[in-house]
Amino acid sequence: MHKILLVLYLSLLLLGSCDKVQPETTQITQKKINQPDTAPFNGLRGTWVRHDDNHFIILEIQDTSHVSYYELLDRKSDTESGGRYWYYKSAARMGYWDKTRLIPDMDIWVSTDKFRFDYKIKGDTLIEIDKMGEQGKLIRVYSDN
Repeated sequence: MHKILLVLYLSLLLLGSCDKVQPETTQITQKKINQPDTAPFNGLRGTWVRHDDNHFIILEIQDTSHVSYYELLDRKSDTESGGRYWYYKSAARMGYWDKTRLIPDMDIWVSTDKFRFDYKIKGDTLIEIDKMGEQGKLIRVYSDN
């Protein structure tokens, strides 16, 4: 009788401990889901610049989670601001509007601390788009290296 109870007790212990052990593939899948998407996007990776008479923007993209946005606005003609410069710098994130489309035809968004921008990709140009239409173009710049 004691042997049967001992075998039953050990069996219950083994079955109870099996429920707590997750298969290795499940643990790997959960880690992938919880990690941000930081894969490099070689089609977009680099430095993008917009420059006109009173506006300068630099957008640096390493991957979806590592984006930097810089903007300098020259308000010389603005009498209300006293002709002061306005500078904005922010870490940003980016993503794709439609993940089923492939580069270079896909649209992206860039979200800074205060602003969000939507872009259409055409070769080495990011075209900023909002509800009023095209607002400007950022051109990819390359270093001499």
